[in-house]
Amino acid sequence: MTNYEIMLVVDGNKSAADADAVSTNCQKLLKGTKDLKETKMGLKKMAYKIKNCSQGYYYVFNFACDKPEIIKEFNRLTLINKDVLRFLVMNLEHNYGWRAIHNEKKVKAAAKKAKIFADKQKKLEEIIAAKKAAYAAEKEAKAEARQAEEKKEA
Repeated sequence: MTNYEIMLVVDGNKSAADADAVSTNCQKLLKGTKDLKETKMGLKKMAYKIKNCSQGYYYVFNFACDKPEIIKEFNRLTLINKDVLRFLVMNLEHNYGWRAIHNEKKVKAAAKKAKIFADKQKKLEEIIAAKKAAYAAEKEAKAEARQAEEKKEA
């Protein structure tokens, strides 16, 4: 089974009940999938207008499916629906972020890189601390030398 995520943006000029009805109709198109979960993100302002709408109702569907024809039919019917401003179907198993946290080799490589980075940061902090101490010692030596000159002059 392949895991999918769909983000759906419904026209913000509609009422909340109408937007929920559009979301429900889109869920009905996903009949035959497993573990269908809907997350309502609510009415949000968009970065730019789409079809003269500056805000939209956002919905996220997560599910597992092994029939690509269901996704194709969802795409076809959602493109026809005038109330849907935008939608995005993501195959989570082809998404590199998902693969990076579920692939054993990539997890080990990331842990190794994190350890190397931490070691470099520690060495860098030690160098900075040593330079600060040397600067403070130099400053203190100059101050003592200045005081000694003042005592000689006095």
